[in-house]
Amino acid sequence: IDGDLKANRLTVNGNFKGTADCENVEILAGGALRGKVISNNLTIDHNCTFEGESIKRTQADTAKKSQSKKPDLDIPANLNAS
Repeated sequence: IDGDLKANRLTVNGNFKGTADCENVEILAGGALRGKVISNNLTIDHNCTFEGESIKRTQADTAKKSQSKKPDLDIPANLNAS
């Protein structure tokens, strides 16, 4: 995947390049994430690649997001390189 993604949860076991704005991001063994991660939780397994920037979302940011008039999209994402 090459692009930007907003979702509740992102699990990367292939290749992702871009910006991931998610509550939870997990990079599994063999996965690669290159770019920017904005999240509450970032989990990086052994034998994976993370190159970029990680920004931890604060509780205030999360509260503002949940009070937003726009609906949140809850899109579970499992990215596989084929």
